[in-house]
Amino acid sequence: MSKENKEKKPIPRLLKYLLCLIAAGVLGLIIAGIQYFGTDNIQRSSSVVLEFTYDGASKNLTPAGKKFSIDSITGDTVLEAALANAGLSDKYTVEAIRKSIVVSGSYPADVIARIKSYSSLYDFSSSREVSLNDYYPTIYSLVLYDDFDPNASADTMNKLVKAIAESYKTYFLSEYVYAFDMSSFNSIIITDNYDYSQRIKILRHRLDLIEKYSAEMYANNTAFKYNGLSFNDINLAGTDIERDQLSKLEAMVMINAYTVSSSRLRNQYEYEIRLLENELEFKKSNLEDLNGLIESYQIDDEMYIGSGDSLVTIESNSTETYETLIDEKREITERIVEINSLISEYKLNISDLDNAQVNPSSNKSDAESQFVSIINNINRLEESFKELQKAYNDSVVSNDSILIESVRFNSAKLLSSGFIVKVIKCAGPFCVIVLVICCLHAAVFEIRKFRKEAKEAEA
Repeated sequence: MSKENKEKKPIPRLLKYLLCLIAAGVLGLIIAGIQYFGTDNIQRSSSVVLEFTYDGASKNLTPAGKKFSIDSITGDTVLEAALANAGLSDKYTVEAIRKSIVVSGSYPADVIARIKSYSSLYDFSSSREVSLNDYYPTIYSLVLYDDFDPNASADTMNKLVKAIAESYKTYFLSEYVYAFDMSSFNSIIITDNYDYSQRIKILRHRLDLIEKYSAEMYANNTAFKYNGLSFNDINLAGTDIERDQLSKLEAMVMINAYTVSSSRLRNQYEYEIRLLENELEFKKSNLEDLNGLIESYQIDDEMYIGSGDSLVTIESNSTETYETLIDEKREITERIVEINSLISEYKLNISDLDNAQVNPSSNKSDAESQFVSIINNINRLEESFKELQKAYNDSVVSNDSILIESVRFNSAKLLSSGFIVKVIKCAGPFCVIVLVICCLHAAVFEIRKFRKEAKEAEA
């Protein structure tokens, strides 16, 4: 044996064990990873991010000031439009797509930074819940999983998820802004199917709606004007038409006993009275039952409600039930008062018809011309109101009010960080346990060998 070989130090047996075990562990992880990748059914998905940037989004309000909910993104209207725009209506159903969608909201970075900007961790922890309640998500992630079609291509899934986002954006910008549409009334009034008193009632209803909605808009937007016109101007114009024009026309019709057909109008009044009397009897019966139920109500007791030939037992251990019954009683009572008032009004109208004396010198054509004039004035007012609303909506929402970002396809990849982490979490602990056991075995072997050599040296 040469001098070089004698001087060369052999690798310790324990180190050899360790190196072999480490190599075996790494190989085991690789084999486990390949097997896991081949057998695990990791869902594919496409995702898109929607960010709401308009004023009021962080307060969970729509541009019209109403409470906002993201739920309509999976509604039939949105999904049907998305499938049609993507050219997939014949291939997939709305229900299948809806079941494959998951939507989640998140807070923007500046809100998170604001919440965390406290002087100490104690302040942050103690005030965190209160602070979060002041904000609502303005960023939403929509994830479309491949449940609807496990064989769908990445391009198809990306195309569909983007179509859903764009369809929702179109729906949002048209549905959640302030809209006023009275077109359904226009065709009714100009027909001869309604007598003069009925036309006046419908016209007054149109004006009441204009005044109501314009007052609501003005209360929320007192400073807004377009072409010198404000929502309050619309409200005042509607009031003027109702007071100065419609009321005078109504007086003319009543004084001169104008009707298109008195017999037909009388029959209509009698028909309305019969309907109201039937409803009145039904409401009175409901009220009687409800009063008996309220009288028998006791907290922490049981009540028995008649249901056909049997009795149904309900628990009455909460004051909420009692308050609900009281609210229902109040609603029924108010409706009974309203019905009685309407019946009295119709009976009075019949009496007026029976006692009416038509003025022979009067001319109904004057009333007809006033009807036409008032209808035209209301139509112009509605158009002005719609134009003002459109200008307001354009000022608060635009194409940038909802941003569509980050459309991407997600699938399992052998070398992806997410997949590697999953494999390590799954197979790693077993490899560590085997490694520890082998190290202990090698250590015991070396200790025994050392003791044996020590005894031989002593001998």
